[in-house]
Amino acid sequence: MLVFDEIIVDEKIPHIQFACDLPQCKGACCTLEGAGGAPLENDEIEIIETTIPTIIKYLSAKHQKELQKKNFYSGEMNSFTIESVNDRDCIFSYKENGVAKCSFERAYFKNEITFRKPISCQLFPIRIKDFGGPVLRYEKIPECTPALQRGNREQIQLSDFLRDALIRKFGEQWYQQFRLSCSSLQDSFAD
Repeated sequence: MLVFDEIIVDEKIPHIQFACDLPQCKGACCTLEGAGGAPLENDEIEIIETTIPTIIKYLSAKHQKELQKKNFYSGEMNSFTIESVNDRDCIFSYKENGVAKCSFERAYFKNEITFRKPISCQLFPIRIKDFGGPVLRYEKIPECTPALQRGNREQIQLSDFLRDALIRKFGEQWYQQFRLSCSSLQDSFAD
């Protein structure tokens, strides 16, 4: 593990090349099968509640119905997760030409809301765990193989691909230190 300003980082992260390839993966990160959806930070609950009236129009009738009959999240303080539909699709996802997409991002890029999406979604495939402080780990899933292939083909480092998300979460100064360290580690690894 590596440490950057008291944030522990999985030592694989600086070496991974990654760039989402939605036409290939079909937005798999929004439709992963399993009991728990994407993690939510405590303060995101209220923010999401205020955006629902704006983003609901982007959801399918089925997702709208689910959202109206149950809470959009489950869990308890410090361990909330987004609910899913049929134990698979994020309740806030919608399909466009067979690709799962995020209703928050759609509204965000149309300047309808200022909340882009939950930070755990924006940081994926990096996940944050709290063990007395943030620990960043790379979550490798088979559905992201096209992203690894594209990252390798186009020489895009995971730390560059997730620049906006990392800055949003940890700040510009932390990101610049982290990126500089990643470059140094990549250079030493290449030698």
